[in-house]
Amino acid sequence: MTARSRGFTLLEVMAAVAILGIVFSVLAEAAIQSLRSEGRSVRRLEASLLADQRLSDLEIELDAGTPLPDGRQESEQEEFSVVVEVRPFQLPQPPTPGNAVDPASDEPISEGLKSLREILITVSWLEGESEMSVSRTSYGYDAAAFAAGLPVAGEARDDANRELSIEDLAKQLPVETR
Repeated sequence: MTARSRGFTLLEVMAAVAILGIVFSVLAEAAIQSLRSEGRSVRRLEASLLADQRLSDLEIELDAGTPLPDGRQESEQEEFSVVVEVRPFQLPQPPTPGNAVDPASDEPISEGLKSLREILITVSWLEGESEMSVSRTSYGYDAAAFAAGLPVAGEARDDANRELSIEDLAKQLPVETR
């Protein structure tokens, strides 16, 4: 046996160490990216839970008969900025040829729809240099005001000469809100 066949040369050891260094560098970068991604996912989950909680609180208020005031409320909770906006619900109007539809139009569709509210909740936070956000949209109504806007059973409805029921109002709503 010769001395060369019993061990590794210095050059072979250095090449193996260099290869291991490159592999470990790639694995470390992948681990760091994974941790960053997990952090973003955790913050997105926390923001989603916070938005769901705020929405749930508002729905409990509505169920208790507390009308929601229109307007925008902003608050801070830990690292998150929470914006709650309540506004009158507007039915989308189909565009007519040659006419642009103004979505901010205050023209009411029906007296019964005046008590419907659109609830928008946006939770935002800073992720590095960019702002991230999670949004929730829901719809609610003041039951007493809603019932007050409905005609009494048997009362004729304008020129249609038929009763206005909750089912009739539901048919006026877009499909995705039913």
